[in-house]
Amino acid sequence: MSTPALTILLLGAQGQLGRELADSLQSSAVQASLAQKGRDLQVTSWSRADFDFADLDPLNSRLEALSPRIILNA
Repeated sequence: MSTPALTILLLGAQGQLGRELADSLQSSAVQASLAQKGRDLQVTSWSRADFDFADLDPLNSRLEALSPRIILNA
């Protein structure tokens, strides 16, 4: 039985902090550390253009489909 991937949703992906976080999460050191624990990492990055907090139904549907374990708001 394989361990499910650690799924992270990164909001604010186009901002300075969001870009830095995305780069850090995709780094080989983070990937290697998780691989030693038998985990894969799946990072999904959304910018302001990808979601609208004023329209919750589509946002909820996308969140349910993605089922992130962690949501980071950068």
